[in-house]
Amino acid sequence: MEKSDKTARQIFQEIKANPTRAKFGFGKRAALVNVDLQKSYTCIDEFKTAYQTDPKQLDYVNSLAVKFRALEWPVIWTYVAYMDDGGDAGIWGTRTDTPDSLQNIKFGSRRSEFDDKLIIDDKRDAIYLK
Repeated sequence: MEKSDKTARQIFQEIKANPTRAKFGFGKRAALVNVDLQKSYTCIDEFKTAYQTDPKQLDYVNSLAVKFRALEWPVIWTYVAYMDDGGDAGIWGTRTDTPDSLQNIKFGSRRSEFDDKLIIDDKRDAIYLK
């Protein structure tokens, strides 16, 4: 590890000013990141863990996704699911132990599935399990 008395800002500015270093920054495209829009959190009539901030929230997400794809910008979807024993839920799996607890969102369960109202392009969009 390198030791320095410089601030993070000073180090960053030096790196950016180095002419031999490839340029980097925020880029030219935005990405749409849709976090955990799975049934466990969207099906309010089925799961206690689900909630709705706006009745059209999934329509808005779909509309944005269509626009991002038209611009050839990334559309990303994340979801959670855990092994049968919940051992991969880490500390989050120890907070509660009820049927609605996080570690009880199992692979292949309805809780882990994306909401049926979402328009996900499996060929273009990125899907990440966390």
